Amino acid sequence: MNSSLLELIRKSKIGTWCKRGAVLVVVLGLIQCASVFFFFWNQFRISSPDNPSPDIFPFLFLSFSLALPTLIMSIFFALFLYAIGVVINTFPAPSREVNEEVSFEEIREVERVPEGEWEVHVEK
Repeated sequence: MNSSLLELIRKSKIGTWCKRGAVLVVVLGLIQCASVFFFFWNQFRISSPDNPSPDIFPFLFLSFSLALPTLIMSIFFALFLYAIGVVINTFPAPSREVNEEVSFEEIREVERVPEGEWEVHVEK
């Protein structure tokens, strides 16, 4: 991996930006849903200026049918980005420094049993 990328992971900057991106995705999704409602509300008002009590059901159905998938996708991708940020912050990149608490033992030579001299014991 690139050393600058590892440094960004170690400093938790990538995880933080993923979390910020998740919030941005939700905000943009809400803005898009609001613009869909505003557009259809204007169309609804223009289409029935003389009717004092127009039927609002088509407006609501059309607005929700177009805004709901956008909202669901925004929430899904925001959760996905947030989860990636949490994983990146939880499992940091390996550091270059040697941990002094880790100790290594020398491997001792194991005594080998010559072939044909071993026995099998079965307990009943």
